[in-house]
Amino acid sequence: MSRYQTLARGFARCSPSHSADFGHGRGAIAAGMAPDPRASFVVASADQFARVVRGGTRAARGMPMYEAITDEQLTALQHYIRRQAETALTRKP
Repeated sequence: MSRYQTLARGFARCSPSHSADFGHGRGAIAAGMAPDPRASFVVASADQFARVVRGGTRAARGMPMYEAITDEQLTALQHYIRRQAETALTRKP
C-alpha cells in the first residue's frame, strides 16, 4: 500500500458519518451515493480542494466539512484521488 493510500484510508476513518469508502465509494470510485471525485475539477486545484474539504463550501450539497484535516492529509487525499483518476484513464478495457 502506498503512502498516499495509507493517508487517504486514515482520512476516511476520520468521520464515521462520511468515509471515502461509503460517501464516494471504495477507492474513490463513485458507488452511487455521491459524485465521483475522480471526475471533479476541484481535485485539480489545491486551493479549491481545500475550500471544499476543509472549508465546507459544498456543505449545502451534503459534503461534510473536515476542519481538522492536516495539510499533509489534505495533500495526500488530493493526490490519491488524482492517482485513481489517472489509473482509470490509462486502464485498458
